[in-house]
Amino acid sequence: MQNIAAVPEETVSQFITFEVGKPFYKKNPNPLKAEGPVIQVVESSMDIYCWCNGITSKEANAWRRGWLEYGVFVNKSIPFFLLNYPEAKMGFDASLNIWAEKEAGHDYATFLTIPGNMINLFLIENSTNILKAMRMIGATYEIMDTIKETCARQLDTYADAREVTAAIGTTTRCFSTADMLKLGRTVDMIRPTAIINIRSNSQAPKGES
Repeated sequence: MQNIAAVPEETVSQFITFEVGKPFYKKNPNPLKAEGPVIQVVESSMDIYCWCNGITSKEANAWRRGWLEYGVFVNKSIPFFLLNYPEAKMGFDASLNIWAEKEAGHDYATFLTIPGNMINLFLIENSTNILKAMRMIGATYEIMDTIKETCARQLDTYADAREVTAAIGTTTRCFSTADMLKLGRTVDMIRPTAIINIRSNSQAPKGES
């Protein structure tokens, strides 16, 4: 059994204990329960919830303790947090719509202004909503600063969450997760606490702002 304590909402004062193999407290908010990751800002950092169908033990183990490449890709004033588990051949890009966080009443201002880098990663079986694996990483502050600065620009660039959602759709039609990993800034980790190297593209992707 693997447990972790985290604060999932800025309005919740008590810690919640999560247990692998038990129902997750959140339901998949994606349209039609589509597979994929969702970001929620949590005080000065964020959580990432990823719903997938037919999660194997190899995938769960890779999520929990395998080689992880993470990073950020920016396009149209929208940050995409990247996750790549090469041992399990799993890769995800999670967009952060800060306008949606603002409209949902989440404390986006604390996220934008207070330093924070601890990110909880949750892998959830989509068909049953059972938590299959979790992991906590300490992202580099360089990557977190990029995400937060991009979100601040996003508030000035768009009028509401709907406009951001449309721009996210345009970006994901032009760039695959593999494209984002090649063009973005990434950090390789051989274990949850061992940073191996940092690399960055020399040129920003076309259309980036």
